Amino acid sequence: MGMYNPRTREKMQPWKIHPVWRGIGCIISILIPIIAFAAADLIIEANIAEIGIPGELRATVETYIFGRIRFFWAKVVFGLVISVGLFAVLTFIYAIIYRMTGQGSRGPMDAPPVRRHIKKRDL
Repeated sequence: MGMYNPRTREKMQPWKIHPVWRGIGCIISILIPIIAFAAADLIIEANIAEIGIPGELRATVETYIFGRIRFFWAKVVFGLVISVGLFAVLTFIYAIIYRMTGQGSRGPMDAPPVRRHIKKRDL
């Protein structure tokens, strides 16, 4: 078949992502920052004297919903660090599971390896 054959375009993505996995990914991408900021709040409030918080991050912020929030910027920065760490752990676990499922190292667009017959010469 020719290079510009329209039938080759149909085979470019033979698999589809199940909608359940999209929903789970959406829930995880919402839950991890919430868990991270809650953990940052608990850790900073429990260990105020033991953690060296810089003066620039010790601001108290007034909000209409939550009232006064002590160490607001410290909680935001620490929450972002925890969030990145949790996403990194989740990515590492996903990579291990993906490798254990027996997926091939070649994708659908990769060419098969070239098989060469090596002739042994008599010396």
